[in-house]
Amino acid sequence: MEFDPAGRFMQQIQQHYERASTALLTMMLSHFQLKGWLESCKNFFLLHQGDYLTNFLDCADSELDKEVSKASMSLLRGQLEMAVKTSSLAHDTHSDKLQFVLDPNSFTDLHSVCPLPIFLSP
Repeated sequence: MEFDPAGRFMQQIQQHYERASTALLTMMLSHFQLKGWLESCKNFFLLHQGDYLTNFLDCADSELDKEVSKASMSLLRGQLEMAVKTSSLAHDTHSDKLQFVLDPNSFTDLHSVCPLPIFLSP
């Protein structure tokens, strides 16, 4: 490859980049349904429609108060599924893929590893 003072190679590279970018975006939007996944993320994780979380926390309160090793994951999964099905997100096409894990560390354990300034005493 020679030095290209006229910018011919740069123009070709830019054209190929734009074509590849357009093809990738088209594939992500159509084949992988990117827009639907992003809407589900907005609904579930950014709490755009967060009534499912309130329902889940209300019905799972006693189970979530237990130590992680004593909590029933199957009961919690069932409560989460019921909370989603009775919420405004019941129609979400990706709601069946929602999962969770329980962290064995308590909040105070996590705080000692990575303290947040808002919890520090003056």
